Amino acid sequence: MNYPPARTVPALALAVLLLLPGGATAADQPEVLGGGVTAGDAVPVKALLIDPERYVGKTVVVDGVVTEIGIDDADRVRISETDGVRAVILELPPAGFRIPGDAVGRRILAEGEFVRIEPAPGKIGYIIRVTGAVLS
Repeated sequence: MNYPPARTVPALALAVLLLLPGGATAADQPEVLGGGVTAGDAVPVKALLIDPERYVGKTVVVDGVVTEIGIDDADRVRISETDGVRAVILELPPAGFRIPGDAVGRRILAEGEFVRIEPAPGKIGYIIRVTGAVLS
């Protein structure tokens, strides 16, 4: 058999690494879920919570860190700002994408409609019905 010289294999491996941005591996690349994110700038979680009625019925993009998956045994995900204090719930489409189990602690940029819900009689809450996201 005719094998390439030993020095060619490391050179090829280095060439492949240099082709990836920042020397990153394919696993480090952002994961696009659903329709991805198409709207403009992200609204801080804090802004959504301070004045939620301003955003009801509108498409928003929110940037945060996944802190919990499968809330209330539903397709819901909790994301928070980097301080971990303020959080908002993302509701995933029933037949849409799924957030992978290893997503806790990862950054997510999610897009969807901000809606008012009544989780219990007399209580009002807010969620984002997600149409797309980018997980990194």
